[in-house]
Amino acid sequence: MQPILHTAWDGTHFSPKKVPLDIEEKVIKIRKQRGYGKRKISYFLLLEEGIKIAEGTIRNILRRNSSSRKKKIRRIFYPARWAYDENRPFRLAQVDTKDIYDKSDLGD
Repeated sequence: MQPILHTAWDGTHFSPKKVPLDIEEKVIKIRKQRGYGKRKISYFLLLEEGIKIAEGTIRNILRRNSSSRKKKIRRIFYPARWAYDENRPFRLAQVDTKDIYDKSDLGD
């Protein structure tokens, strides 16, 4: 007779601090209808429903239900691209000068 080996705990998993399912559904509904982020959803629930819920909890709810937004790809922009195409030396150098008419203002 071979002994029975248990490699993992087979008991039920219970999270007593987990947010109730109806609140999770409200968070997902607000996200889909209004497109709010975690901070606005938290504030909206506090004002409209009187439910105080942390932003981090809302973030976890949105991650679990995979309703996170895709990041916007940032376009690289070089405003002076033409400046790198100059071949002659000192072509891009610029000197700003100012004529001083009243030298007494300089504090001699």
